[in-house]
Amino acid sequence: MLFGEGFKESIGNMLIALGRQASVQSLMEVAKGTAALFTAPKDAANHFVAAGLFAGAAATAGFAGKALGGGGGGSTAKASTSPSGTPQTATTPQREQAETSSMVFNINFGGAVIYDTQRAAEQALADRITNLQNTRRRGSPRRGAM
Repeated sequence: MLFGEGFKESIGNMLIALGRQASVQSLMEVAKGTAALFTAPKDAANHFVAAGLFAGAAATAGFAGKALGGGGGGSTAKASTSPSGTPQTATTPQREQAETSSMVFNINFGGAVIYDTQRAAEQALADRITNLQNTRRRGSPRRGAM
């Protein structure tokens, strides 16, 4: 009485949720019982009894939840909230916006030179690679006329 109808409806929704969970567990026990018929026939009956108990608990929780006003009338607002009122759907992530700013390439090849444009950096890299390829090293393969 202190919390009013909202609290009763919340409890009803929780009971309905527990009823759904118990019905799923009942189905799982039926599957386990069926499997046990082939693997351990003496244990199959226990699984089927457990399935019946879970089904009874599911029905009881469902009826009690409906009696307390749970389950709603199919409104879209209730479909996206939990019994406690928290949202059930995740918010859509915000995409990052592309920025149209120029890029600065700062490349240092062991010296104190900093290249301020992409073209200057590419040229320096190409020059460095060319110099390394043209350097004669001891034991390196030689190009030339035979």
